[in-house]
Amino acid sequence: MIPLYHDFTDETVAVFGGGPVGARKARRFASEADVVVISPEFSEDEYGDADLVRARPGPDDIRMWFDRLTPALVVVATNDDAVNDAIEREATRAAVLINRADRSAERGPKSVVV
Repeated sequence: MIPLYHDFTDETVAVFGGGPVGARKARRFASEADVVVISPEFSEDEYGDADLVRARPGPDDIRMWFDRLTPALVVVATNDDAVNDAIEREATRAAVLINRADRSAERGPKSVVV
């Protein structure tokens, strides 16, 4: 693993998934970036200063979310493989950093572990 440093000041981090992993990632980035968590429901955990958006995006909706948010980083933390794969495809297309919480770095060569 190679440590990667990025200044997220004035950047948006989009977290797809509102469970415990999504909450942890949102808290991690909330002090450094504008964080938006997209999920149909949220766990009991705290999300820091993140904006919470109650939505259940499907694979065909992902490009709209990228266009709307223009994220510098997306965190993939849903339990839907098709949505997760669509987020990764769109992040690759848009040259956006991605953290797939459902995969290790060895399984996703384009993933950046944050």
